[in-house]
Amino acid sequence: MLKRILLLMSAVAFSWSTCAEDRVLPNEKLLNAELLARGKKVYANQCAGCHGPQGDGKGPAAYGLNPKPRDLTSGIFKFGSTPHGFLPTDEDLLRIIRQGVLGTSMPPFPLMSERDGLAVIQYMKTFSPEWQDPTKHASPVSVPPLPEWYNNPKSREPFVKEGLTLFQATCAPCHGATGDGNGTAAATLVDVWQQPIKPIDLRQPYIRRGKNVSDLYKVLVTGVNGTPMPNFGPAMNDDQRWKIVAYIDHLRRVKQGKEEPLPVATPEPVTSAPASNDSFE
Repeated sequence: MLKRILLLMSAVAFSWSTCAEDRVLPNEKLLNAELLARGKKVYANQCAGCHGPQGDGKGPAAYGLNPKPRDLTSGIFKFGSTPHGFLPTDEDLLRIIRQGVLGTSMPPFPLMSERDGLAVIQYMKTFSPEWQDPTKHASPVSVPPLPEWYNNPKSREPFVKEGLTLFQATCAPCHGATGDGNGTAAATLVDVWQQPIKPIDLRQPYIRRGKNVSDLYKVLVTGVNGTPMPNFGPAMNDDQRWKIVAYIDHLRRVKQGKEEPLPVATPEPVTSAPASNDSFE
């Protein structure tokens, strides 16, 4: 009888020990290795065709694409929520994977699982040493709520007019007086790789960052890395940024026939345009 009790106690102890071991999390290094291995497979299947096996943007499908696929080895990303000059967050990159980049050959992958998305992001980071530099990381910028006047047609007009004045002073030289992307400086602009690049036509219903007015606000704060689009974070306050956003929103409504255009100065003619379909916001 005593022998049976001892055997039973040993079995229970073994069972508890096994359960405890099952609850122990995997070794972090092994987990990271597993995640990178998964990311490598996802990248090879979904990304390497354009971005290249080495992440340099020279995949077999890259030839003929305009704009070219992002060179992941550079550590330069146009679209993120962090301040100008900093690397995007994982959430920024996951959003690009899920939504794609409007107006480019970067397609959306809405059905990619979150695990695969995060795995391929971690693998992608192995292409550039920039990710190992702690000074390249920053918290996302905050977007304040829409002003009360923004969605009120009766009180909106004077703010839109103020936005026009601000737009003419800060944005029109590149984006043009009417936001069509044909400003007086547009023909001379190049990116950090010295490739011609043109300002985006702000009259269309989206920018490459996204379709929301918050995306317009963010680009005024963060700029677009690798392009001539500067950040106006220190130079403007929240009120001024929302007025410019309201004016760009007005340009979109004019393009759609929903509003009458405000009178603006006649833009100077552009003699030549950059030989590229790439653009910045």
